[in-house]
Amino acid sequence: MDTVKTFKKEMKKVFAPLEEKDLDTIHRIVLEMFHDFVSFCEKNSLTYYLTGGSALGAIRHKGFIPWDDDMDIVMPRKDYNFFRDTFDKEYGDKYSLEGPCTKHVSAMQFLKLRKKGTKLRGLMSLGPEYGVFIDIFALDYAPDSSIHRWFCNAGYFILKSLHYSIAFYRLYDTVFKKYEKDCRPALRRSMKLKKAWGHILSIVPLEKWMAHFDKMVQKKPSNYYVVPGGIHNYKNECFPVDVFYPPKKAEFEDLKVNIPNKAEVILQTFYGDYMTPVKSVTFPLKRFLEVDFGEEN
Repeated sequence: MDTVKTFKKEMKKVFAPLEEKDLDTIHRIVLEMFHDFVSFCEKNSLTYYLTGGSALGAIRHKGFIPWDDDMDIVMPRKDYNFFRDTFDKEYGDKYSLEGPCTKHVSAMQFLKLRKKGTKLRGLMSLGPEYGVFIDIFALDYAPDSSIHRWFCNAGYFILKSLHYSIAFYRLYDTVFKKYEKDCRPALRRSMKLKKAWGHILSIVPLEKWMAHFDKMVQKKPSNYYVVPGGIHNYKNECFPVDVFYPPKKAEFEDLKVNIPNKAEVILQTFYGDYMTPVKSVTFPLKRFLEVDFGEEN
């Protein structure tokens, strides 16, 4: 049983309601953030691509998917590292960065760029910043050998699970414990087990686990790219280099943006018939513990 997913499904009452007008506000804030991001990339000759739901939004909607609440970006490792290490020097008054090898660790193996003065707190957000966010993933080389890639798929899945357990342990007392009595017995037992496992693993700090993962996934140049920190498994995040490079342009709201050269290959892998919306959305949505747009509202 995936403890966190089950908790989200069974304990919807703990999440703040997100109305359609709130998504409109999130889109406006994220687009402002994206303008700054693109400006920084162009100034420093950095390559980026929209991916996942954002690439789908560019192709199917020429902007945000109406029910999406963030933006997904990938950057080649060299550019990703440069962005991670220098963006704060120019934009630290407006934004914070969390993720591997940053001041603020997260539960995930990628960067979150957050807007200060806002709050969009997910269940597994470690903080201390909880602002509206853009997800930024490193694009690394993957081994040419299919056998080697299989071992990477298995090994990185295990590492991600360890990271998540430690983050769950860190959050247990402040987030999950208060809802214990309202959980079904099976979920309560699962939460206790995940907490205990995370406690054992935390003998090595999460920051070190994350830095180790970030170092492990960096491979020598090959014929394949992969997003090892992506939400899909390693195998489904792995594509020939020419699927990404060179980037091509697409419309996204009021911008011309970079998407992968063969974005349709990625979208077909992730979503199947990606041009046909697969679900209707009923408001209010229940995705975040806290929603506050501050002066942006």
